[in-house]
Amino acid sequence: MINFAASIISSYRAEQRLQAEGFTLSGYDPLASVPMLLLVSAICLLSKRFWLLVVSIAVAVRALYLLSYRQWRDLARSAFELPMFSWLSAEKILNFYREQPQIILQLFLAIVILICGFVLLRHTLRERRERLLTGG
Repeated sequence: MINFAASIISSYRAEQRLQAEGFTLSGYDPLASVPMLLLVSAICLLSKRFWLLVVSIAVAVRALYLLSYRQWRDLARSAFELPMFSWLSAEKILNFYREQPQIILQLFLAIVILICGFVLLRHTLRERRERLLTGG
């Protein structure tokens, strides 16, 4: 029992030291939320309401940010201060995408949702303008 308590205390202290150095040991992974974000974004496209289309576009942009730029930045940062736009960092990000092919599908889906959102938003705004001009 004493050994168990001592191991809990030592692991807590080790975690505190790592957090003080800038490391995090939390289980939260922002990439785990991307499929749900894309589902919400796709559902928002089903409506012709202006604010739902804006929400859909914003959520798709957030998913693109998480899947592309943030991954690129994190991989470049973890590679011992490697320049962000270099061949070596591009090779690392391509290896990351090769290991997780679902991210490529999610990127493609986010881009399609973004394009559809802009097209539907343009169509909705045009309809609204025509209704205001005709007085109906």
